[in-house]
Amino acid sequence: MTMFVVTEFHPFIDGNSRTARFAMNCMLSAQALSRIIIPTVYREDYLLPLKALSHNNVTEPMISSLSRMQRWSAAFDYSLPRLQLRESPARCNAFQKDLRRYKI
Repeated sequence: MTMFVVTEFHPFIDGNSRTARFAMNCMLSAQALSRIIIPTVYREDYLLPLKALSHNNVTEPMISSLSRMQRWSAAFDYSLPRLQLRESPARCNAFQKDLRRYKI
């Protein structure tokens, strides 16, 4: 909910989406839940459900999308050194802009 409110009302000139995800992750961390990382390649799959929620009050796609990303984010071994940890999402093509040119 925190993420949606910041995104919906755009209280800042720039950085609303980043701030919204930061607020969401603060709330998750406070409850000892896994934070959510939105990989670059998943950007559209995050924004489209957000628009459905914002414009049509349809909640299921957003809940499904964030749940999927939370499971994905929780699967990494965060005890690894940062550079080694970065290799895990890179292997998943998380930093690519899209997967249209990749064979999965």
